[in-house]
Amino acid sequence: MSAPSGIELADQLKDVFAEAVQDPSTRFLKIAIKNEKLVHETTVKKRADDLAGDLPQLQNTLEDKTPAYILARQDGDGNGWLFISYVPDDATVRDKMLYASSRGSLVKSLGSTNFTDNIFATSKEDISEEAYAAHRRHINAPKPQTSQEKEMEQVREAERGGSLEGSRGRRNHVGTRVGINWSEEAERAVTELGEEDEDKLVILSIDVESETLIAASVMEEEVDYLGGSLPSEEPCFAFFSWKHNHAPTPRRDIIFIYSCPSTSPIKGRMVYSLAAASLLQTAKTFLAGSKANLVAKKLETSDPSEINAEFIVSRLNLDREDPEGNATTSRPGSSEPKAFAKPRGPGRRVPR
Repeated sequence: MSAPSGIELADQLKDVFAEAVQDPSTRFLKIAIKNEKLVHETTVKKRADDLAGDLPQLQNTLEDKTPAYILARQDGDGNGWLFISYVPDDATVRDKMLYASSRGSLVKSLGSTNFTDNIFATSKEDISEEAYAAHRRHINAPKPQTSQEKEMEQVREAERGGSLEGSRGRRNHVGTRVGINWSEEAERAVTELGEEDEDKLVILSIDVESETLIAASVMEEEVDYLGGSLPSEEPCFAFFSWKHNHAPTPRRDIIFIYSCPSTSPIKGRMVYSLAAASLLQTAKTFLAGSKANLVAKKLETSDPSEINAEFIVSRLNLDREDPEGNATTSRPGSSEPKAFAKPRGPGRRVPR
């Protein structure tokens, strides 16, 4: 299977992974991109009693400036594998793009159901015992406590205040407010999403210093692996092109996702909330006339890991052809957009 980047799996890679699944002594597989192919580079055996205890072995396995994928056997029988995307901050731009766009293809080719957790690391410190312990605490943490809920309300209040600004807000050439400009790459990625035949995910982030929206990742992705593709500790915007049969008539929807994890710094959450108020309307201009259907209601979550097909369909009522009064769908290029429904609070995590 070829990734959007054109990178293909080496012939023996599936066999290596299949053997590792059957061999309980295997802890890690290191996968790298070599000569335009995804290849198995290293196998690391268990030394400790648990995954956390074996993580120090990766400090010598990984290089400071060279990206790699690490497939890590999790503790216990039947608990699957942890997928680690290691893309150092000091890696070249080309390598960053190659590894970002090839990850989804690798996961699909090896079997999405084999991977039950994932980590995105930009340094070796992100894969230390301490970092992994923090990751597990976050995964197992209870739903936001009262103080966290208050913070989320502050963010939503800021968003509502930003919406009142209306046409008085400062605008750029495509009409976004509060000084958020779209980079050419971000605009092109969202525009091209309307012509895609494959399920594809575009993740956008804000460069706070330049107040510019940038395309952080563009990749083919399966809907039930969507939550693992979004940053777990930083806010982001995402557009997901999804062909599905949940509506009475099969169709392709483009879904706008605003993910703001409860652990995000409050300042960053405020910036993203203010920008979110106009982002969907701007995207509508880019997608006018496309063959896909832009869903008019944004999908919000403070726990990106809960996003899957069931979550999307239930939150956006995609099983209806044209739900009345819910502003669920709006064909790009139609006359007046329907009003947004009042955002719901974060839902319970849907078991996978």
